[in-house]
Amino acid sequence: MNKTMLVSFILFFLLSVNLCSAVKIYVQPANQGVVRLNVTQFQTATAEKSFEIRNPNNFSMEINLEPSQNITKIIEIEKSFSLEPNESRRVNYVIKASEPGTYDGSISITFNSDEGSVTYESKILVIANKSEFNYTLFLIPAIILVAIVLIVAFKKKLITVKKKVKR
Repeated sequence: MNKTMLVSFILFFLLSVNLCSAVKIYVQPANQGVVRLNVTQFQTATAEKSFEIRNPNNFSMEINLEPSQNITKIIEIEKSFSLEPNESRRVNYVIKASEPGTYDGSISITFNSDEGSVTYESKILVIANKSEFNYTLFLIPAIILVAIVLIVAFKKKLITVKKKVKR
Protein backbone atom coordinates (compact mmCIF):
# COMPACT_ATOMS: atom_id res chain seq x y z
CA MET A 1 0.00 0.00 0.00
CA ASN A 2 2.87 2.39 0.70
CA LYS A 3 4.26 1.90 -2.79
CA THR A 4 0.91 2.81 -4.36
CA MET A 5 0.66 5.98 -2.29
CA LEU A 6 4.25 6.96 -3.11
CA VAL A 7 3.73 6.41 -6.85
CA SER A 8 0.46 8.36 -6.72
CA PHE A 9 2.13 11.24 -4.88
CA ILE A 10 5.04 11.38 -7.35
CA LEU A 11 2.67 11.22 -10.33
CA PHE A 12 0.49 13.99 -8.86
CA PHE A 13 3.56 16.16 -8.15
CA LEU A 14 4.95 15.73 -11.68
CA LEU A 15 1.61 16.57 -13.29
CA SER A 16 1.11 19.68 -11.16
CA VAL A 17 4.60 21.00 -11.96
CA ASN A 18 3.99 20.67 -15.69
CA LEU A 19 0.72 22.59 -15.44
CA CYS A 20 2.39 25.74 -14.08
CA SER A 21 3.55 28.43 -16.48
CA ALA A 22 4.95 31.89 -15.92
CA VAL A 23 4.51 35.19 -17.70
CA LYS A 24 7.71 37.22 -17.63
CA ILE A 25 7.68 41.01 -17.77
CA TYR A 26 10.32 43.69 -18.43
CA VAL A 27 9.95 47.41 -17.64
CA GLN A 28 13.00 49.70 -17.61
CA PRO A 29 13.27 51.89 -15.60
CA ALA A 30 10.98 50.02 -13.24
CA ASN A 31 9.79 53.21 -11.51
CA GLN A 32 9.50 56.59 -13.19
CA GLY A 33 10.93 58.46 -10.21
CA VAL A 34 10.49 62.13 -9.35
CA VAL A 35 9.65 64.75 -11.98
CA ARG A 36 10.12 68.39 -10.94
CA LEU A 37 8.34 71.17 -12.85
CA ASN A 38 8.16 74.95 -12.46
CA VAL A 39 4.64 76.23 -13.03
CA THR A 40 4.24 79.88 -14.04
CA GLN A 41 1.15 82.05 -13.98
CA PHE A 42 0.47 82.05 -17.73
CA GLN A 43 2.15 78.87 -18.96
CA THR A 44 1.75 75.12 -18.41
CA ALA A 45 4.92 73.28 -17.36
CA THR A 46 5.74 70.26 -19.54
CA ALA A 47 8.10 67.29 -19.23
CA GLU A 48 8.62 64.52 -21.78
CA LYS A 49 9.60 61.13 -20.31
CA SER A 50 9.82 57.52 -21.50
CA PHE A 51 10.43 53.94 -20.45
CA GLU A 52 10.98 50.63 -22.23
CA ILE A 53 8.69 47.60 -22.19
CA ARG A 54 9.92 44.26 -23.52
CA ASN A 55 8.19 40.95 -24.09
CA PRO A 56 10.78 38.30 -23.03
CA ASN A 57 8.29 35.46 -23.59
CA ASN A 58 7.91 33.14 -26.59
CA PHE A 59 4.30 34.27 -27.16
CA SER A 60 2.61 37.55 -28.14
CA MET A 61 1.29 39.91 -25.49
CA GLU A 62 -1.21 42.77 -25.35
CA ILE A 63 0.05 45.66 -23.20
CA ASN A 64 -2.40 48.04 -21.48
CA LEU A 65 -1.27 51.25 -19.76
CA GLU A 66 -3.43 53.17 -17.29
CA PRO A 67 -2.34 56.11 -15.11
CA SER A 68 -3.71 56.13 -11.57
CA GLN A 69 -6.70 58.38 -10.86
CA ASN A 70 -4.72 61.22 -9.24
CA ILE A 71 -2.43 61.76 -12.28
CA THR A 72 -4.84 61.19 -15.19
CA LYS A 73 -5.36 64.95 -15.67
CA ILE A 74 -1.64 65.72 -15.99
CA ILE A 75 -0.32 62.78 -18.04
CA GLU A 76 -0.73 61.88 -21.72
CA ILE A 77 0.24 58.28 -22.54
CA GLU A 78 -0.57 55.64 -25.15
CA LYS A 79 -3.21 53.27 -23.73
CA SER A 80 -2.46 49.91 -25.42
CA PHE A 81 -0.35 48.08 -27.98
CA SER A 82 0.86 44.56 -28.83
CA LEU A 83 4.33 43.06 -28.53
CA GLU A 84 5.56 40.00 -30.38
CA PRO A 85 7.96 37.57 -28.68
CA ASN A 86 11.26 39.29 -27.70
CA GLU A 87 10.03 42.61 -29.11
CA SER A 88 10.51 45.83 -27.16
CA ARG A 89 8.99 49.29 -27.37
CA ARG A 90 9.81 52.70 -25.94
CA VAL A 91 6.71 54.25 -24.37
CA ASN A 92 6.77 58.05 -24.47
CA TYR A 93 4.56 60.13 -22.24
CA VAL A 94 4.06 63.82 -21.51
CA ILE A 95 3.39 65.42 -18.14
CA LYS A 96 1.60 68.79 -18.19
CA ALA A 97 0.96 70.69 -14.97
CA SER A 98 -0.71 74.10 -14.86
CA GLU A 99 -1.26 74.22 -11.10
CA PRO A 100 1.36 73.89 -8.37
CA GLY A 101 1.14 70.76 -6.25
CA THR A 102 2.44 67.29 -5.57
CA TYR A 103 0.98 64.50 -7.69
CA ASP A 104 1.79 61.01 -6.35
CA GLY A 105 0.65 58.19 -8.59
CA SER A 106 1.57 55.27 -10.80
CA ILE A 107 1.22 53.89 -14.29
CA SER A 108 -0.46 50.47 -14.25
CA ILE A 109 1.12 48.23 -16.90
CA THR A 110 -0.87 45.07 -17.66
CA PHE A 111 0.66 42.26 -19.73
CA ASN A 112 -2.11 40.06 -21.22
CA SER A 113 -1.73 36.79 -23.12
CA ASP A 114 -3.36 33.36 -23.45
CA GLU A 115 -0.79 32.19 -20.88
CA GLY A 116 -2.03 34.60 -18.23
CA SER A 117 -2.03 38.20 -17.11
CA VAL A 118 0.40 40.21 -14.97
CA THR A 119 -0.02 43.81 -13.76
CA TYR A 120 2.86 45.99 -12.61
CA GLU A 121 2.61 49.44 -11.00
CA SER A 122 5.37 51.87 -12.05
CA LYS A 123 5.53 54.66 -9.45
CA ILE A 124 5.82 58.34 -10.38
CA LEU A 125 5.94 61.51 -8.28
CA VAL A 126 5.38 64.91 -9.92
CA ILE A 127 6.32 68.00 -7.94
CA ALA A 128 5.04 71.17 -9.60
CA ASN A 129 6.44 74.25 -7.86
CA LYS A 130 5.18 77.76 -8.44
CA SER A 131 7.83 79.69 -10.34
CA GLU A 132 9.14 82.89 -8.79
CA PHE A 133 9.27 84.59 -12.21
CA ASN A 134 7.57 87.97 -11.99
CA TYR A 135 5.76 88.75 -15.24
CA THR A 136 5.33 92.41 -14.33
CA LEU A 137 9.09 92.79 -14.78
CA PHE A 138 8.57 91.62 -18.35
CA LEU A 139 5.25 93.34 -19.11
CA ILE A 140 6.09 96.87 -17.94
CA PRO A 141 9.12 97.31 -20.26
CA ALA A 142 7.12 95.76 -23.13
CA ILE A 143 4.27 98.24 -22.59
CA ILE A 144 6.74 101.16 -22.43
CA LEU A 145 8.41 99.98 -25.65
CA VAL A 146 5.05 99.75 -27.45
CA ALA A 147 4.13 103.24 -26.20
CA ILE A 148 7.43 104.70 -27.53
CA VAL A 149 6.91 103.04 -30.92
CA LEU A 150 3.36 104.43 -31.14
CA ILE A 151 4.51 107.93 -30.15
CA VAL A 152 7.29 107.91 -32.75
CA ALA A 153 4.92 106.64 -35.44
CA PHE A 154 2.30 109.24 -34.51
CA LYS A 155 4.89 112.07 -34.58
CA LYS A 156 6.15 110.99 -38.02
CA LYS A 157 2.62 111.00 -39.34
CA LEU A 158 1.98 114.39 -37.73
CA ILE A 159 5.16 115.84 -39.31
CA THR A 160 4.14 114.45 -42.71
CA VAL A 161 0.69 116.01 -42.37
CA LYS A 162 2.25 119.45 -41.41
CA LYS A 163 4.55 119.34 -44.45
CA LYS A 164 1.56 118.69 -46.73
CA VAL A 165 -0.37 121.57 -45.13
CA LYS A 166 2.52 124.05 -45.70
CA ARG A 167 2.69 123.31 -49.41
